[in-house]
Amino acid sequence: GKWRLLEAGSDGNNEKVLWVGKVKAGPTAAISWSPDGKHAAVSTFVSNSEKLSQIELFDFASGKMQPFVAPKDKLILVNVWAPDGRSIFVSYVPRGERLSISTQIGVFSYPDGAFRSVTNDLDNHDAVSLSADGQTIATVRTEISSEIVLASDPAAATITPLPGISSRDNIPGFAWTHDGQMLISYGERRTRQRTDGRDAC
Repeated sequence: GKWRLLEAGSDGNNEKVLWVGKVKAGPTAAISWSPDGKHAAVSTFVSNSEKLSQIELFDFASGKMQPFVAPKDKLILVNVWAPDGRSIFVSYVPRGERLSISTQIGVFSYPDGAFRSVTNDLDNHDAVSLSADGQTIATVRTEISSEIVLASDPAAATITPLPGISSRDNIPGFAWTHDGQMLISYGERRTRQRTDGRDAC
């Protein structure tokens, strides 16, 4: 598929196609305009061994899309220019040994693309907005928890959390083994353990 970057008047008329790009792994995540009006930062998802996402810069003068950053350990969602135009703040999902369920905030300096973390905790940061002077960040912070529970009867009158699992872990899937153990997926890592929490491996 393809996506288009459009320009139009405030009334929706005089629409003009600025750029047509290929959809590489999903829809365009976010677009933000630089303070000087010369560039639009476009974050998109990319699915290959080299990178998870990227930010490209559309140059209004030349009409060309230019690469900026393409991290292999971050899935970039939102991007917002700092008021001074010297950095781009992002919300992103970090990729590590386990598939994270928490969205963090970071910043890429412009134009060199150097990255610095702003948050590094277990909460979700779903949005990023900067004050006019660029000194304060506003975000929506959400706590997330998950667990596997065992029910002792079909009516689930009694449930017991499976021990040994952090409430902040992401658990995309799990299954029983033939001998009554649990196979648990933590994204890129999988374990097998007994229902009493012993012998996790």
